[in-house]
Amino acid sequence: MRSAKPSLKARALRYLSAREHSRLELARKLARYAEETDDIEALLDWLETSKFLSSTRFAESLINRRAERFGASRILMELESHQIDLSGMTDLSMQLREGEGERAWRVWEKKIWYSSRLRNRVSTSTAVFTAAWLFSCKHTNGHA
Repeated sequence: MRSAKPSLKARALRYLSAREHSRLELARKLARYAEETDDIEALLDWLETSKFLSSTRFAESLINRRAERFGASRILMELESHQIDLSGMTDLSMQLREGEGERAWRVWEKKIWYSSRLRNRVSTSTAVFTAAWLFSCKHTNGHA
C-alpha cells in the first residue's frame, strides 16, 4: 500500500528544517513536485509571513558555511545568484569583509604554503589562489 504524497507545504517545511534556503532555491525544489493547481508563490509568501523562510537567516547561514573557505566577493556573488537583496544587509557584508585578511591568510597557508609540491612556486600560486578564491588582492600581498 502506497502512502500519500506529501503536500508542497510539507515538502517545504521538511527542506527548511534541514537548512535555510533562499526563496529562489526553495521554489526550484518545489517546482519539481508542483501540480497545475498548486500555487508555489502563495506558499512561499505564507512561509515568509510565518517566518519559516527568511532571506536574512539564509544569508547568515550561507556566510557562516562559506566564510572559512572563500573570500567576501565570492560569497556576495553567491548571495546575488540566490537573488538575495543585500541593500538591507550592509552589516553582514561589512562583517564579512572585516575578517577577510585573516581568513585569506589561513586558507593560503592551508592550500599553498603547507603543500610540499607547491612550496617552490609560492608567488605564482598566490596569484592563482587570489583569483580562484576571490579574496581581494590587498589581503594576500606581503604574506608570500
